[in-house]
Amino acid sequence: MVFSAVLYLRLRASQYSLSASLLITTLGVAQPAYTYSAYGFHSALFAISIYAMCAATTAFACKQDPRRIVLFGGSLAGAQLIHPICGAAASIALPVTLRRSMGTGNARSTAGIVISVLFIPVLVAICSLYLSGENVWLLRWSSWKASAAQRLTVATIGAGLGIAPLLAILRFRPAGSRTIIGVIGVIAAAASFVSAIIGGPQYALQSPAAAGSLLVYLVSEWAPDTKRGSLAIGAALSTFAVAWFSAFTLVGILA
Repeated sequence: MVFSAVLYLRLRASQYSLSASLLITTLGVAQPAYTYSAYGFHSALFAISIYAMCAATTAFACKQDPRRIVLFGGSLAGAQLIHPICGAAASIALPVTLRRSMGTGNARSTAGIVISVLFIPVLVAICSLYLSGENVWLLRWSSWKASAAQRLTVATIGAGLGIAPLLAILRFRPAGSRTIIGVIGVIAAAASFVSAIIGGPQYALQSPAAAGSLLVYLVSEWAPDTKRGSLAIGAALSTFAVAWFSAFTLVGILA
């Protein structure tokens, strides 16, 4: 509920109409991943962490002040706590993506910012591994009885199809932070893909859930014009439809 309010208020701040904001927000959060009773809450946390990481990364790319450095590093650390695979991948990929935005152009300044950003995520990763010991969840093969081919099929349908509409929309109508949104979307899909193979089908639909939150961030950055509202609603409908199509397809495969 709180996350829905955040998405709605962001759209309203971007000058979307009341009805368009409500509809886009509803389509963004009405995800099949949330219907899993045991994993719906984790999927919601995953989508929230992806959105927070996108917002913090975009702000950091514009200006590297102490507050934004802490928020960026904190978002990476939060992603690691919620989804270790996604958080670890983001902690590597995003600083590389933003390397030209860091510092004043000299190696010493860039290195200082990178160390500041990664301090919290690295500390969280070390503490998590220490506390988990040999029971790190992402290293355990699930008890789901399925062949390697079936695991691969489920992961591909859930994670691959889920992110496809977002990437297509990014190419059709990009925004200022297109690269950041695209990289984070691919990271979320890859993390969902690997988790579905290792942990089971309940993780496959986390990719479209993340895509739904990223889509709201994307359309909020579109410049106002006469076609923006209808295009944003159409984009939200496409991600919503693909997410539920993936879910029903997975149900048929697993039945």
